[in-house]
This record gives sequence, C-alpha cells and structure tokens, in this order.
Amino acid sequence: MINTKLILKPKSGLGNRIRAVSSFIYMKNLINAELQIIWKPDNSLNANFHDIFNDNPNFTLLESSLKYNLFLTKNKLVNNNYWVVRTIVSSYNNVIKNLLGLDVLLLEDDISKNKLESVIQICKENKKILIISGGDILEYKEGVQSFEPCGEIKAIIDNEVAKFKKHMIGIHIRRTDHTISIQNSPLYLYENKIIEYMNKNTDVGFFLATDDPEIESFFKEKFDGIVFTYNKTFGRDTKEGIVDAVVDLFLLSKTEKIYGSYWSSYSEMASLLGDIELKVLHL
Repeated sequence: MINTKLILKPKSGLGNRIRAVSSFIYMKNLINAELQIIWKPDNSLNANFHDIFNDNPNFTLLESSLKYNLFLTKNKLVNNNYWVVRTIVSSYNNVIKNLLGLDVLLLEDDISKNKLESVIQICKENKKILIISGGDILEYKEGVQSFEPCGEIKAIIDNEVAKFKKHMIGIHIRRTDHTISIQNSPLYLYENKIIEYMNKNTDVGFFLATDDPEIESFFKEKFDGIVFTYNKTFGRDTKEGIVDAVVDLFLLSKTEKIYGSYWSSYSEMASLLGDIELKVLHL
C-alpha cells in the first residue's frame, strides 16, 4: 500500500529538471511512494512536458496550480543575510505549507547529494512532501533513461543520427549566462581535443551542442566537414528553442564519448542517457 506522496516541482533548465526528477524516481522506488511532477514552463524552460517527452511510467503529471506558486523560494530570500528576513520567509512558508496540508517543504538547499540520507529519512517519516528544486540527491541513470522524446522529436533525432560518421565524439560547450562554465572550460581545450583526435583518426566526426550561435559558427568553419551540428533555434525562452535543446541532448547521447562543460548538468544528462563516458574539459 502506498502511503507517501512526493510532489516535485523541478526548477531551472532541461538538465536540472531531468536530474531532479530522476533522483526522486529513485526515492519513489526506494520507499514505495507516489511521485507527482509539476512541470511549469518558465524563462528557463518554456515548454510543457508533453511538448518534448512521452508519458513517463514513473510519475504522474499535475496541472500547474497557483497554490504551489505561493511559496517564497528565491535563494536571496530563503538564505537572506538578515536573520529577520529569513525568519519571516520561513514563517510565511510554514503557514502556506500547513494551509495546503503538507507535512514537509523541501527547497533548493535541502536537496543535494550529501543530504541523501537526511532526505530519505524525511520522506520515510512523512506522508505528503513538496519539493521545489532543480537539484538532485543522487545520480540515477535508470531514471534519466526513462525520459523518452515524443514521436516528432524522435523522428528528428533518428534523421540526424543517420548523418553521423562511423565514429562520432560529442562536444558540449555551455555558454550564455553560465559564468562558471565560461571561466573554467575555455574554447581552446575543445579545439585541442578535436585536433588530437584528427591526428590519430581521419574517420572521426564531432557532434557539437552549444547554446551559443557564434561558437557553433566558429567550430563549423574551422573544422569544416568534421564538426556536425543540428540546425536549431537558440534560446530557452521559446518552445522551439527547448524542442531543439532536447534534440541536441539526445544527439549527444548517441555519440561514443562526450567532452563536456564544467558545472553543466546538460553534459551529465547526455552521458547518462547514452550510458557513455563523460570527460569534462576544464582548467
């Protein structure tokens, strides 16, 4: 008999949402709980779940309800430097939690790999838990691999894979607003890696996934006929951009090995989807 209900509202972009949901698929299986997902489009991922994925047997989707938007979740409020602000925010969230009949509210700082045992204990001891986070409590490959692109997207992926060379290496270069990635994974590391492969094997190609059109153009021009990309819409704030990000993600997962970006969940998810090695290029 299932007694515990886990309600997860994943935050941030595609990689973060997949990893958060996947880790709570693990939790759901571990404690025999029901898992419900609130997939709300926003500026970080402006697409509904069924715009990009098929139904997932591990969870049910909840309609995005105003009541779950009442909580104060911004880090600058929850972890404010002033004790009085933190106290007010915590008290307010507790009032909303009680009004909605929730036993526990878990936010971003409560969800991390070093807090796995704590989260397990909380979920075992309570009946109705709301989690609002883009973090994960552990890496769960089977959960990631349970995400299947919807039929239209799968057809695009299959068509693009047919263009691959016999040996394809994945390259993921994260840019735009990701300062940590930009600082720690400079472009020359990827250029050197491509040249290293080319010197050893003339029958190798590279699939490049990036969120920066200038970087895409640079690599395609410098390594003409060697670097492959998917002709996509850039940006996470449109449905088209998110659909194309899903295509890129699954194409990366179809390569033999991925050279990814520092501090990027997208690189990690592609590696887990394809069950292939990920090497993060960083200083």
